[in-house]
Amino acid sequence: MKKILSFSLTLCIVLTVFAIAPSMKAGAVAYKWDGTEQNTAKYVLDPGHGGTDPGAWHEATGRLEKTDNLNASIQIAKYIEMGGGTVSLTRADDATHSLATKYAAVNGVNGVETFVCVHRNAANKVATGLETLYKDNGSNAAKNLALAKRLQDKMLPASKMVDRGLKIRNDLAMLNGTEGKLGGSALIELGFIDTVKDNELFDENFYAICLAVAEAMMDKEIGAAMRTPEITVAPSVDWNTPLDVSWNAIGTTLSGVVSYDYKVVKWDGEVGCTNQTVVMEGNTTSTNFTIPAQITGKYYTVSVKARHGDQPADTATKTVMLGSYTAPAPGSRFISVSEINGSQSVYGSYIWTSAATSNFAANKNWVAVLCSPNPDGTYNVDEVYPPGPKDVKITGDNILIAIHSSVDGYEYAAALKENDTVIVEGIYFKTNFTSGTPIYVLLDGETIPPVLDITSIDDKVVKTGNLFKCFVYSATAADILACFAEDGLQIMNLEGKAADDADIVGTGFIVTNGEDSYRLAIIGDLNGDGKADAIDASLVLQADAKLISLTTFEEAAGTINSGAEINAVAASLILQYDANLITEFPE
Repeated sequence: MKKILSFSLTLCIVLTVFAIAPSMKAGAVAYKWDGTEQNTAKYVLDPGHGGTDPGAWHEATGRLEKTDNLNASIQIAKYIEMGGGTVSLTRADDATHSLATKYAAVNGVNGVETFVCVHRNAANKVATGLETLYKDNGSNAAKNLALAKRLQDKMLPASKMVDRGLKIRNDLAMLNGTEGKLGGSALIELGFIDTVKDNELFDENFYAICLAVAEAMMDKEIGAAMRTPEITVAPSVDWNTPLDVSWNAIGTTLSGVVSYDYKVVKWDGEVGCTNQTVVMEGNTTSTNFTIPAQITGKYYTVSVKARHGDQPADTATKTVMLGSYTAPAPGSRFISVSEINGSQSVYGSYIWTSAATSNFAANKNWVAVLCSPNPDGTYNVDEVYPPGPKDVKITGDNILIAIHSSVDGYEYAAALKENDTVIVEGIYFKTNFTSGTPIYVLLDGETIPPVLDITSIDDKVVKTGNLFKCFVYSATAADILACFAEDGLQIMNLEGKAADDADIVGTGFIVTNGEDSYRLAIIGDLNGDGKADAIDASLVLQADAKLISLTTFEEAAGTINSGAEINAVAASLILQYDANLITEFPE
Protein backbone atom coordinates (compact mmCIF):
# COMPACT_ATOMS: atom_id res chain seq x y z
CA MET A 1 0.00 0.00 0.00
CA LYS A 2 1.36 3.42 -0.94
CA LYS A 3 2.10 5.82 1.91
CA ILE A 4 0.42 9.20 1.22
CA LEU A 5 1.16 12.39 3.13
CA SER A 6 -2.10 14.11 2.31
CA PHE A 7 -5.14 12.76 4.18
CA SER A 8 -7.43 14.90 2.06
CA LEU A 9 -6.07 13.21 -1.07
CA THR A 10 -6.73 9.75 0.36
CA LEU A 11 -10.27 10.77 1.24
CA CYS A 12 -10.71 12.17 -2.25
CA ILE A 13 -9.68 8.83 -3.76
CA VAL A 14 -12.25 6.98 -1.65
CA LEU A 15 -15.04 9.38 -2.48
CA THR A 16 -14.36 9.24 -6.20
CA VAL A 17 -13.82 5.50 -6.59
CA PHE A 18 -16.87 5.09 -8.79
CA ALA A 19 -16.95 8.60 -10.24
CA ILE A 20 -18.12 8.93 -13.81
CA ALA A 21 -16.38 11.35 -16.13
CA PRO A 22 -17.65 14.89 -15.57
CA SER A 23 -17.82 17.54 -18.24
CA MET A 24 -14.79 19.76 -18.74
CA LYS A 25 -14.34 21.97 -15.67
CA ALA A 26 -13.42 25.61 -15.99
CA GLY A 27 -9.64 25.94 -15.78
CA ALA A 28 -9.13 22.19 -16.33
CA VAL A 29 -6.55 22.37 -19.11
CA ALA A 30 -3.87 20.02 -20.30
CA TYR A 31 -0.28 20.97 -21.07
CA LYS A 32 2.55 20.23 -23.41
CA TRP A 33 5.69 19.05 -21.54
CA ASP A 34 7.19 22.56 -21.77
CA GLY A 35 4.25 24.08 -19.87
CA THR A 36 2.26 25.57 -22.75
CA GLU A 37 -1.45 24.71 -22.95
CA GLN A 38 -2.30 21.87 -25.32
CA ASN A 39 -5.83 20.46 -25.44
CA THR A 40 -5.42 18.38 -28.58
CA ALA A 41 -3.35 15.17 -28.38
CA LYS A 42 -3.58 11.45 -29.04
CA TYR A 43 -1.78 10.51 -25.81
CA VAL A 44 -2.20 11.89 -22.29
CA LEU A 45 -0.01 11.41 -19.21
CA ASP A 46 -0.92 12.15 -15.61
CA PRO A 47 2.15 12.77 -13.40
CA GLY A 48 0.68 11.58 -10.09
CA HIS A 49 0.27 13.98 -7.15
CA GLY A 50 1.95 17.44 -7.26
CA GLY A 51 2.06 20.73 -5.40
CA THR A 52 0.84 20.35 -1.83
CA ASP A 53 0.34 16.62 -2.39
CA PRO A 54 3.83 15.04 -2.42
CA GLY A 55 2.66 11.44 -2.72
CA ALA A 56 5.00 8.85 -1.20
CA TRP A 57 8.55 9.63 -0.12
CA HIS A 58 11.90 8.24 0.97
CA GLU A 59 12.42 9.20 4.60
CA ALA A 60 16.24 9.17 4.70
CA THR A 61 16.77 11.33 1.61
CA GLY A 62 13.55 13.35 1.42
CA ARG A 63 12.98 12.14 -2.14
CA LEU A 64 9.37 12.85 -3.19
CA GLU A 65 7.19 10.79 -5.49
CA LYS A 66 5.60 13.85 -7.12
CA THR A 67 9.03 14.92 -8.45
CA ASP A 68 9.91 11.51 -9.90
CA ASN A 69 6.45 11.24 -11.48
CA LEU A 70 6.81 14.61 -13.21
CA ASN A 71 10.37 14.02 -14.41
CA ALA A 72 9.41 10.65 -15.88
CA SER A 73 6.24 11.99 -17.52
CA ILE A 74 8.12 14.84 -19.21
CA GLN A 75 10.74 12.44 -20.58
CA ILE A 76 8.06 10.00 -21.78
CA ALA A 77 6.32 12.89 -23.55
CA LYS A 78 9.56 13.89 -25.29
CA TYR A 79 10.03 10.37 -26.59
CA ILE A 80 6.41 10.21 -27.83
CA GLU A 81 7.01 13.44 -29.75
CA MET A 82 10.20 11.96 -31.21
CA GLY A 83 8.09 9.06 -32.46
CA GLY A 84 5.71 11.45 -34.23
CA GLY A 85 2.94 11.47 -31.62
CA THR A 86 1.11 14.29 -29.89
CA VAL A 87 0.99 14.17 -26.10
CA SER A 88 -0.42 16.28 -23.26
CA LEU A 89 0.10 16.21 -19.49
CA THR A 90 -2.30 17.01 -16.67
CA ARG A 91 0.50 19.07 -15.12
CA ALA A 92 3.90 20.21 -16.40
CA ASP A 93 5.16 21.73 -13.16
CA ASP A 94 4.80 21.32 -9.40
CA ALA A 95 1.20 22.50 -9.37
CA THR A 96 -1.69 21.38 -7.15
CA HIS A 97 -4.70 19.93 -8.97
CA SER A 98 -7.63 18.02 -7.55
CA LEU A 99 -8.38 14.59 -8.96
CA ALA A 100 -11.61 15.89 -10.42
CA THR A 101 -9.72 18.66 -12.21
CA LYS A 102 -7.16 16.18 -13.50
CA TYR A 103 -9.56 13.73 -15.08
CA ALA A 104 -11.65 16.59 -16.41
CA ALA A 105 -8.49 17.81 -18.12
CA VAL A 106 -7.87 14.35 -19.58
CA ASN A 107 -11.40 14.08 -20.90
CA GLY A 108 -11.19 17.58 -22.32
CA VAL A 109 -8.27 16.78 -24.60
CA ASN A 110 -9.49 16.51 -28.20
CA GLY A 111 -8.55 13.25 -29.91
CA VAL A 112 -7.15 11.48 -26.85
CA GLU A 113 -6.97 7.70 -27.28
CA THR A 114 -4.45 6.40 -24.73
CA PHE A 115 -4.05 7.54 -21.12
CA VAL A 116 -1.43 6.52 -18.53
CA CYS A 117 -1.04 7.64 -14.91
CA VAL A 118 2.62 7.73 -13.80
CA HIS A 119 3.33 6.85 -10.16
CA ARG A 120 5.90 5.33 -7.84
CA ASN A 121 5.03 2.86 -5.09
CA ALA A 122 5.72 2.69 -1.34
CA ALA A 123 5.12 0.13 1.40
CA ASN A 124 7.46 -1.13 4.11
CA LYS A 125 10.94 0.05 2.96
CA VAL A 126 11.86 -3.45 1.74
CA ALA A 127 9.31 -4.20 -1.00
CA THR A 128 10.61 -3.91 -4.54
CA GLY A 129 9.34 -4.17 -8.08
CA LEU A 130 7.36 -2.70 -10.91
CA GLU A 131 3.66 -3.21 -11.60
CA THR A 132 0.87 -2.00 -13.89
CA LEU A 133 -2.72 -1.43 -12.72
CA TYR A 134 -5.78 -1.50 -15.00
CA LYS A 135 -9.61 -1.72 -15.06
CA ASP A 136 -11.14 -4.97 -16.26
CA ASN A 137 -14.75 -3.81 -16.20
CA GLY A 138 -16.57 -1.42 -18.52
CA SER A 139 -16.66 -1.18 -22.30
CA ASN A 140 -12.91 -0.74 -22.75
CA ALA A 141 -11.66 -3.65 -20.59
CA ALA A 142 -9.92 -5.48 -23.47
CA LYS A 143 -8.00 -2.34 -24.57
CA ASN A 144 -7.01 -1.62 -20.97
CA LEU A 145 -5.57 -5.12 -20.59
CA ALA A 146 -3.70 -4.91 -23.90
CA LEU A 147 -2.13 -1.57 -22.91
CA ALA A 148 -1.23 -2.80 -19.41
CA LYS A 149 0.46 -5.90 -20.84
CA ARG A 150 2.48 -3.84 -23.35
CA LEU A 151 3.58 -1.48 -20.59
CA GLN A 152 4.71 -4.24 -18.23
CA ASP A 153 6.44 -6.23 -20.99
CA LYS A 154 8.36 -3.16 -22.20
CA MET A 155 9.23 -1.71 -18.80
CA LEU A 156 10.56 -4.88 -17.15
CA PRO A 157 13.73 -5.39 -19.22
CA ALA A 158 14.32 -1.65 -19.36
CA SER A 159 14.05 -1.12 -15.60
CA LYS A 160 15.75 -4.37 -14.44
CA MET A 161 13.28 -4.32 -11.54
CA VAL A 162 11.38 -7.21 -9.97
CA ASP A 163 8.19 -8.17 -11.86
CA ARG A 164 5.15 -7.58 -9.65
CA GLY A 165 2.88 -8.24 -12.61
CA LEU A 166 -0.45 -6.82 -13.74
CA LYS A 167 -3.00 -5.86 -11.07
CA ILE A 168 -6.75 -5.41 -11.64
CA ARG A 169 -7.91 -2.24 -9.91
CA ASN A 170 -11.47 -1.19 -10.60
CA ASP A 171 -11.44 1.26 -7.70
CA LEU A 172 -8.98 3.89 -8.97
CA ALA A 173 -10.48 7.35 -9.42
CA MET A 174 -8.26 8.43 -12.30
CA LEU A 175 -9.08 5.30 -14.31
CA ASN A 176 -12.80 5.44 -13.49
CA GLY A 177 -12.94 9.14 -14.25
CA THR A 178 -11.30 8.72 -17.65
CA GLU A 179 -13.22 5.64 -18.85
CA GLY A 180 -13.63 4.84 -22.52
CA LYS A 181 -10.28 5.71 -24.13
CA LEU A 182 -10.00 3.87 -27.45
CA GLY A 183 -6.37 2.93 -26.87
CA GLY A 184 -6.90 1.96 -23.24
CA SER A 185 -5.85 3.44 -19.89
CA ALA A 186 -3.58 2.20 -17.10
CA LEU A 187 -1.61 3.28 -14.03
CA ILE A 188 2.09 2.36 -13.74
CA GLU A 189 4.04 2.06 -10.48
CA LEU A 190 7.74 2.62 -11.31
CA GLY A 191 9.29 0.81 -8.35
CA PHE A 192 9.20 1.59 -4.62
CA ILE A 193 10.43 5.06 -3.69
CA ASP A 194 10.96 4.01 -0.05
CA THR A 195 13.44 1.29 -1.11
CA VAL A 196 17.08 2.13 -1.88
CA LYS A 197 17.47 -0.60 -4.53
CA ASP A 198 14.46 0.51 -6.58
CA ASN A 199 15.58 4.14 -6.44
CA GLU A 200 18.99 3.12 -7.76
CA LEU A 201 17.39 1.15 -10.62
CA PHE A 202 14.98 4.00 -11.38
CA ASP A 203 17.88 6.46 -11.67
CA GLU A 204 20.28 4.16 -13.51
CA ASN A 205 17.68 3.11 -16.09
CA PHE A 206 15.61 6.29 -16.20
CA TYR A 207 15.79 6.94 -19.95
CA ALA A 208 15.28 3.28 -20.84
CA ILE A 209 12.17 3.12 -18.63
CA CYS A 210 10.71 6.30 -20.15
CA LEU A 211 11.39 5.07 -23.68
CA ALA A 212 9.70 1.75 -22.86
CA VAL A 213 6.56 3.53 -21.63
CA ALA A 214 6.44 5.75 -24.73
CA GLU A 215 6.81 2.76 -27.07
CA ALA A 216 4.14 0.81 -25.17
CA MET A 217 1.68 3.71 -25.39
CA MET A 218 2.32 4.18 -29.14
CA ASP A 219 2.55 0.43 -29.74
CA LYS A 220 5.61 0.84 -31.93
CA GLU A 221 9.38 1.11 -31.69
CA ILE A 222 10.24 4.79 -31.55
CA GLY A 223 13.91 4.42 -32.35
CA ALA A 224 16.85 2.19 -31.63
CA ALA A 225 18.92 5.35 -31.23
CA MET A 226 17.85 5.46 -27.62
CA ARG A 227 19.22 2.02 -26.78
CA THR A 228 22.24 1.73 -24.50
CA PRO A 229 25.51 0.98 -26.36
CA GLU A 230 27.62 -2.06 -25.47
CA ILE A 231 31.22 -0.99 -24.80
CA THR A 232 34.14 -3.15 -25.92
CA VAL A 233 37.37 -2.47 -24.04
CA ALA A 234 40.18 -4.51 -22.45
CA PRO A 235 39.69 -5.13 -18.69
CA SER A 236 43.17 -3.78 -17.87
CA VAL A 237 45.95 -1.76 -19.48
CA ASP A 238 49.55 -1.00 -18.51
CA TRP A 239 50.84 2.48 -17.83
CA ASN A 240 52.43 4.23 -20.84
CA THR A 241 50.03 2.30 -23.11
CA PRO A 242 47.14 3.80 -25.14
CA LEU A 243 43.77 2.03 -24.85
CA ASP A 244 41.24 1.51 -27.66
CA VAL A 245 37.54 1.82 -26.81
CA SER A 246 34.69 0.92 -29.19
CA TRP A 247 30.97 0.20 -29.06
CA ASN A 248 28.19 -1.11 -31.31
CA ALA A 249 26.67 1.33 -33.77
CA ILE A 250 23.12 2.24 -32.77
CA GLY A 251 20.72 2.22 -35.69
CA THR A 252 17.63 4.43 -35.76
CA THR A 253 14.24 4.66 -37.38
CA LEU A 254 14.22 8.39 -36.68
CA SER A 255 15.52 11.15 -38.88
CA GLY A 256 18.60 13.05 -37.79
CA VAL A 257 22.09 12.11 -36.66
CA VAL A 258 22.76 9.76 -33.77
CA SER A 259 25.83 10.82 -31.77
CA TYR A 260 27.49 9.56 -28.63
CA ASP A 261 28.52 11.33 -25.43
CA TYR A 262 31.68 9.82 -23.93
CA LYS A 263 33.76 10.39 -20.82
CA VAL A 264 36.88 8.79 -19.35
CA VAL A 265 37.73 9.37 -15.68
CA LYS A 266 41.00 8.23 -14.12
CA TRP A 267 40.96 7.35 -10.40
CA ASP A 268 44.05 7.29 -8.17
CA GLY A 269 42.80 4.49 -5.90
CA GLU A 270 40.20 1.79 -5.42
CA VAL A 271 36.55 2.21 -4.49
CA GLY A 272 36.15 5.00 -1.93
CA CYS A 273 38.96 7.07 -3.44
CA THR A 274 37.93 10.63 -4.34
CA ASN A 275 41.04 11.65 -6.32
CA GLN A 276 39.99 11.70 -9.97
CA THR A 277 40.95 13.27 -13.30
CA VAL A 278 38.78 13.61 -16.41
CA VAL A 279 41.07 12.30 -19.15
CA MET A 280 38.64 12.67 -22.07
CA GLU A 281 35.12 14.02 -22.55
CA GLY A 282 33.07 14.96 -25.61
CA ASN A 283 30.56 13.99 -28.28
CA THR A 284 31.22 12.06 -31.48
CA THR A 285 29.39 10.46 -34.38
CA SER A 286 32.07 7.76 -34.50
CA THR A 287 31.89 4.49 -32.53
CA ASN A 288 35.41 4.45 -31.12
CA PHE A 289 38.18 6.50 -29.58
CA THR A 290 41.61 5.92 -28.05
CA ILE A 291 42.53 6.87 -24.49
CA PRO A 292 46.04 8.37 -24.48
CA ALA A 293 48.75 6.63 -22.45
CA GLN A 294 48.82 7.48 -18.72
CA ILE A 295 51.71 7.20 -16.26
CA THR A 296 49.70 7.17 -13.01
CA GLY A 297 46.31 6.01 -11.74
CA LYS A 298 44.60 2.84 -10.54
CA TYR A 299 41.64 2.49 -12.90
CA TYR A 300 39.48 4.18 -15.55
CA THR A 301 35.71 4.48 -15.70
CA VAL A 302 34.69 4.64 -19.37
CA SER A 303 31.12 5.79 -20.14
CA VAL A 304 29.22 6.12 -23.43
CA LYS A 305 25.61 7.01 -24.16
CA ALA A 306 23.70 7.41 -27.41
CA ARG A 307 21.96 10.69 -28.17
CA HIS A 308 19.38 11.73 -30.76
CA GLY A 309 19.20 15.50 -30.77
CA ASP A 310 18.85 16.54 -27.13
CA GLN A 311 17.44 13.16 -26.05
CA PRO A 312 19.94 10.77 -24.38
CA ALA A 313 19.77 7.07 -23.67
CA ASP A 314 21.06 5.50 -20.45
CA THR A 315 24.81 5.48 -19.94
CA ALA A 316 26.90 2.35 -20.51
CA THR A 317 29.95 2.16 -18.20
CA LYS A 318 32.99 -0.11 -18.07
CA THR A 319 35.80 -0.24 -15.50
CA VAL A 320 39.40 -0.74 -16.66
CA MET A 321 42.24 -1.47 -14.26
CA LEU A 322 45.22 0.80 -14.96
CA GLY A 323 48.91 0.19 -14.33
CA SER A 324 51.27 -2.74 -14.43
CA TYR A 325 50.50 -5.22 -11.70
CA THR A 326 53.46 -5.36 -9.31
CA ALA A 327 53.89 -8.40 -7.10
CA PRO A 328 55.07 -7.77 -3.53
CA ALA A 329 58.76 -6.91 -3.41
CA PRO A 330 61.01 -9.46 -1.68
CA GLY A 331 61.53 -8.42 1.91
CA SER A 332 58.41 -6.26 2.14
CA ARG A 333 55.69 -6.97 4.69
CA PHE A 334 52.51 -8.15 3.00
CA ILE A 335 49.56 -10.48 3.44
CA SER A 336 48.66 -12.62 0.45
CA VAL A 337 44.85 -12.69 0.17
CA SER A 338 43.39 -16.11 -0.63
CA GLU A 339 39.76 -15.07 -1.22
CA ILE A 340 37.28 -12.19 -1.14
CA ASN A 341 34.43 -12.84 1.35
CA GLY A 342 35.76 -16.35 1.96
CA SER A 343 34.48 -19.03 4.32
CA GLN A 344 35.30 -18.56 8.01
CA SER A 345 35.38 -22.33 8.43
CA VAL A 346 38.45 -22.66 6.18
CA TYR A 347 41.76 -21.37 7.48
CA GLY A 348 43.17 -18.64 5.25
CA SER A 349 43.54 -14.91 4.72
CA TYR A 350 40.56 -12.96 3.48
CA ILE A 351 39.23 -9.54 2.65
CA TRP A 352 35.58 -9.13 3.54
CA THR A 353 33.45 -6.36 2.05
CA SER A 354 29.88 -5.12 2.56
CA ALA A 355 28.87 -7.61 -0.15
CA ALA A 356 29.32 -10.41 2.39
CA THR A 357 26.02 -12.01 3.34
CA SER A 358 26.78 -12.10 7.08
CA ASN A 359 28.99 -10.60 9.77
CA PHE A 360 32.54 -11.91 10.19
CA ALA A 361 32.25 -14.07 13.31
CA ALA A 362 35.37 -16.03 14.19
CA ASN A 363 37.23 -17.55 17.14
CA LYS A 364 40.49 -16.88 18.97
CA ASN A 365 42.71 -17.98 16.07
CA TRP A 366 41.90 -14.98 13.87
CA VAL A 367 43.07 -11.36 13.72
CA ALA A 368 40.65 -9.02 11.94
CA VAL A 369 41.42 -5.44 10.89
CA LEU A 370 38.61 -3.06 9.91
CA CYS A 371 39.71 -0.39 7.41
CA SER A 372 38.08 2.62 5.72
CA PRO A 373 39.16 4.14 2.37
CA ASN A 374 41.34 7.25 2.23
CA PRO A 375 40.92 9.83 -0.56
CA ASP A 376 44.21 8.72 -2.17
CA GLY A 377 43.09 5.09 -2.53
CA THR A 378 44.94 3.70 0.50
CA TYR A 379 43.11 2.37 3.55
CA ASN A 380 43.17 3.59 7.14
CA VAL A 381 43.11 1.06 9.98
CA ASP A 382 40.06 2.01 12.08
CA GLU A 383 39.95 -0.90 14.50
CA VAL A 384 41.98 -4.05 15.21
CA TYR A 385 40.17 -7.11 16.57
CA PRO A 386 42.82 -9.23 18.37
CA PRO A 387 42.66 -13.02 18.78
CA GLY A 388 39.43 -13.95 20.53
CA PRO A 389 35.71 -14.16 19.69
CA LYS A 390 34.57 -11.42 17.32
CA ASP A 391 31.46 -10.49 15.33
CA VAL A 392 32.12 -7.67 12.85
CA LYS A 393 29.71 -6.04 10.37
CA ILE A 394 31.20 -4.45 7.24
CA THR A 395 29.30 -1.50 5.77
CA GLY A 396 29.72 0.93 2.87
CA ASP A 397 33.17 0.98 1.27
CA ASN A 398 34.91 -0.37 4.37
CA ILE A 399 36.88 -3.63 4.21
CA LEU A 400 37.86 -6.19 6.82
CA ILE A 401 41.24 -7.93 6.57
CA ALA A 402 41.04 -11.28 8.35
CA ILE A 403 43.90 -13.77 8.71
CA HIS A 404 44.16 -17.08 10.53
CA SER A 405 47.14 -17.79 12.82
CA SER A 406 48.26 -20.73 10.66
CA VAL A 407 48.81 -18.52 7.58
CA ASP A 408 52.01 -16.71 6.58
CA GLY A 409 51.68 -13.01 7.35
CA TYR A 410 49.63 -13.50 10.51
CA GLU A 411 52.33 -11.77 12.57
CA TYR A 412 52.12 -8.73 10.27
CA ALA A 413 48.36 -8.36 10.72
CA ALA A 414 48.69 -8.84 14.47
CA ALA A 415 51.19 -5.96 14.62
CA LEU A 416 48.84 -3.44 12.94
CA LYS A 417 47.38 -0.66 15.06
CA GLU A 418 44.77 2.05 14.63
CA ASN A 419 45.55 4.77 12.03
CA ASP A 420 48.16 2.65 10.25
CA THR A 421 47.94 2.82 6.46
CA VAL A 422 47.66 -0.25 4.24
CA ILE A 423 47.54 -0.66 0.48
CA VAL A 424 45.42 -3.26 -1.33
CA GLU A 425 46.78 -4.40 -4.70
CA GLY A 426 45.31 -6.63 -7.37
CA ILE A 427 41.55 -6.11 -7.06
CA TYR A 428 38.90 -3.50 -7.79
CA PHE A 429 36.27 -4.12 -5.10
CA LYS A 430 33.26 -2.63 -6.85
CA THR A 431 33.28 -5.37 -9.49
CA ASN A 432 35.70 -7.80 -7.77
CA PHE A 433 37.82 -7.63 -10.91
CA THR A 434 41.26 -9.14 -10.26
CA SER A 435 44.24 -7.63 -12.08
CA GLY A 436 46.98 -9.74 -10.53
CA THR A 437 47.84 -12.89 -8.62
CA PRO A 438 48.04 -12.88 -5.73
CA ILE A 439 45.83 -10.15 -4.36
CA TYR A 440 47.73 -8.77 -1.42
CA VAL A 441 47.68 -6.21 1.36
CA LEU A 442 50.89 -4.22 1.72
CA LEU A 443 51.50 -3.23 5.32
CA ASP A 444 54.42 -0.83 5.07
CA GLY A 445 52.43 1.95 3.42
CA GLU A 446 54.95 1.97 0.55
CA THR A 447 56.68 -0.61 -1.60
CA ILE A 448 60.33 0.21 -0.76
CA PRO A 449 61.95 -2.85 0.86
CA PRO A 450 64.44 -2.58 3.76
CA VAL A 451 68.07 -1.45 3.36
CA LEU A 452 70.86 -3.79 2.30
CA ASP A 453 73.93 -3.75 4.52
CA ILE A 454 76.27 -2.95 1.59
CA THR A 455 77.96 0.41 1.07
CA SER A 456 79.22 0.06 -2.52
CA ILE A 457 79.40 -2.34 -5.46
CA ASP A 458 81.81 -0.71 -7.89
CA ASP A 459 82.34 2.68 -9.47
CA LYS A 460 79.23 2.28 -11.66
CA VAL A 461 76.81 1.53 -8.81
CA VAL A 462 76.55 3.87 -5.84
CA LYS A 463 74.44 3.34 -2.72
CA THR A 464 72.65 6.63 -2.06
CA GLY A 465 70.40 6.84 0.99
CA ASN A 466 68.23 3.75 0.72
CA LEU A 467 68.69 3.15 -3.02
CA PHE A 468 71.27 1.77 -5.44
CA LYS A 469 71.90 4.33 -8.20
CA CYS A 470 73.29 2.75 -11.34
CA PHE A 471 75.38 4.75 -13.86
CA VAL A 472 75.46 2.15 -16.64
CA TYR A 473 74.58 3.54 -20.08
CA SER A 474 73.86 1.80 -23.39
CA ALA A 475 74.58 -1.48 -21.64
CA THR A 476 72.94 -4.87 -21.95
CA ALA A 477 71.17 -6.53 -19.07
CA ALA A 478 74.27 -8.71 -18.71
CA ASP A 479 76.42 -5.61 -18.10
CA ILE A 480 74.14 -4.37 -15.33
CA LEU A 481 73.80 -7.80 -13.76
CA ALA A 482 77.59 -8.14 -13.75
CA CYS A 483 77.88 -5.05 -11.54
CA PHE A 484 76.15 -6.97 -8.75
CA ALA A 485 77.09 -10.60 -9.38
CA GLU A 486 80.56 -10.48 -7.80
CA ASP A 487 78.99 -9.52 -4.46
CA GLY A 488 76.47 -12.36 -4.61
CA LEU A 489 73.55 -10.06 -5.40
CA GLN A 490 70.70 -10.82 -7.73
CA ILE A 491 68.29 -8.56 -9.64
CA MET A 492 64.60 -9.51 -9.54
CA ASN A 493 62.02 -8.19 -11.99
CA LEU A 494 58.64 -6.80 -10.88
CA GLU A 495 57.06 -10.26 -11.05
CA GLY A 496 59.53 -11.54 -8.45
CA LYS A 497 61.58 -13.56 -10.94
CA ALA A 498 65.37 -13.42 -11.27
CA ALA A 499 66.41 -11.27 -14.23
CA ASP A 500 68.65 -12.89 -16.83
CA ASP A 501 70.82 -11.63 -19.68
CA ALA A 502 67.84 -11.46 -22.05
CA ASP A 503 65.75 -9.22 -19.78
CA ILE A 504 65.36 -5.48 -19.75
CA VAL A 505 66.65 -4.22 -16.40
CA GLY A 506 65.15 -0.93 -15.33
CA THR A 507 64.41 1.43 -12.49
CA GLY A 508 62.24 -0.14 -9.79
CA PHE A 509 63.74 -3.61 -10.12
CA ILE A 510 64.77 -5.35 -6.89
CA VAL A 511 68.35 -5.99 -5.75
CA THR A 512 68.54 -8.82 -3.22
CA ASN A 513 70.99 -11.14 -1.48
CA GLY A 514 68.23 -13.64 -0.77
CA GLU A 515 67.32 -12.20 2.64
CA ASP A 516 67.35 -8.41 2.33
CA SER A 517 66.15 -6.46 -0.70
CA TYR A 518 66.39 -3.03 -2.20
CA ARG A 519 65.28 -0.92 -5.17
CA LEU A 520 67.40 -0.16 -8.21
CA ALA A 521 67.43 3.30 -9.84
CA ILE A 522 69.07 3.58 -13.25
CA ILE A 523 69.93 7.20 -13.90
CA GLY A 524 67.71 8.79 -16.54
CA ASP A 525 65.30 5.83 -16.68
CA LEU A 526 62.21 6.86 -14.69
CA ASN A 527 59.62 4.54 -16.24
CA GLY A 528 61.54 1.29 -15.80
CA ASP A 529 62.00 0.38 -19.47
CA GLY A 530 65.81 0.27 -19.19
CA LYS A 531 66.59 3.37 -21.26
CA ALA A 532 66.67 7.15 -20.90
CA ASP A 533 64.61 8.87 -23.57
CA ALA A 534 61.99 11.56 -24.28
CA ILE A 535 59.32 9.74 -22.22
CA ASP A 536 61.53 10.00 -19.13
CA ALA A 537 62.26 13.68 -19.87
CA SER A 538 58.51 14.29 -20.04
CA LEU A 539 58.03 12.63 -16.64
CA VAL A 540 60.71 14.89 -15.15
CA LEU A 541 58.99 18.01 -16.51
CA GLN A 542 55.57 16.87 -15.25
CA ALA A 543 57.02 16.19 -11.80
CA ASP A 544 58.75 19.59 -11.80
CA ALA A 545 55.39 21.23 -12.61
CA LYS A 546 53.71 19.26 -9.77
CA LEU A 547 51.40 17.52 -12.25
CA ILE A 548 52.47 14.08 -11.04
CA SER A 549 54.26 12.65 -8.03
CA LEU A 550 57.17 10.21 -8.30
CA THR A 551 58.12 7.25 -6.15
CA THR A 552 61.40 7.36 -4.24
CA PHE A 553 63.23 5.27 -6.84
CA GLU A 554 61.73 7.19 -9.79
CA GLU A 555 62.85 10.44 -8.17
CA ALA A 556 66.36 9.04 -7.65
CA ALA A 557 66.53 8.09 -11.33
CA GLY A 558 65.55 11.61 -12.32
CA THR A 559 67.93 13.62 -10.08
CA ILE A 560 70.83 13.50 -12.55
CA ASN A 561 72.06 17.09 -12.71
CA SER A 562 74.65 18.56 -10.39
CA GLY A 563 71.97 20.33 -8.35
CA ALA A 564 70.36 16.93 -7.64
CA GLU A 565 66.88 18.26 -8.45
CA ILE A 566 63.94 17.21 -10.59
CA ASN A 567 63.84 20.15 -12.98
CA ALA A 568 64.15 21.31 -16.58
CA VAL A 569 67.94 20.92 -16.47
CA ALA A 570 67.58 17.21 -15.68
CA ALA A 571 65.02 16.84 -18.50
CA SER A 572 67.39 18.58 -20.91
CA LEU A 573 70.24 16.21 -20.00
CA ILE A 574 68.01 13.20 -20.69
CA LEU A 575 67.02 14.61 -24.09
CA GLN A 576 70.68 15.30 -24.92
CA TYR A 577 71.57 11.74 -24.00
CA ASP A 578 68.69 10.37 -26.08
CA ALA A 579 69.94 12.39 -29.08
CA ASN A 580 73.52 11.10 -28.59
CA LEU A 581 74.78 14.61 -27.80
CA ILE A 582 76.24 13.32 -24.52
CA THR A 583 77.35 9.80 -23.64
CA GLU A 584 76.92 9.89 -19.87
CA PHE A 585 75.35 11.85 -17.07
CA PRO A 586 77.27 13.78 -14.37
CA GLU A 587 77.83 11.61 -11.30
